[in-house]
Amino acid sequence: MDGKLQIVGTIWSVVGALMLIVAIVMIAGLAFGVFINLFHTSDLPLLVLSVGSFCAATILVIAAGKAVKVRRPWARMAIIVLSILSLIFFPIGTAVGGYSLWILLSAEGSAAFATE
Repeated sequence: MDGKLQIVGTIWSVVGALMLIVAIVMIAGLAFGVFINLFHTSDLPLLVLSVGSFCAATILVIAAGKAVKVRRPWARMAIIVLSILSLIFFPIGTAVGGYSLWILLSAEGSAAFATE
């Protein structure tokens, strides 16, 4: 089971790294758009909120991916929620979410995160 948890943690760390690249592009695009007055000023708070929310989600995904590897109890629930949310992103999100749910909701997965 330890190897499977390592795989789940690695998968979610890679997903987080890919999200980080997208977040950097979003921040750069927002900064560039503000610099050349591409956005209407009334749209700016919503854009900043959207980019900020995506960055917060990116940090959560990376942290949860690393925490699953060391069996932090909160990480199991975080990855389960992220896996359920990722199921709608066919085909990659469905595969990642399905595999993560299969591992973490199994009896061995539950036992691996049981507090002693």
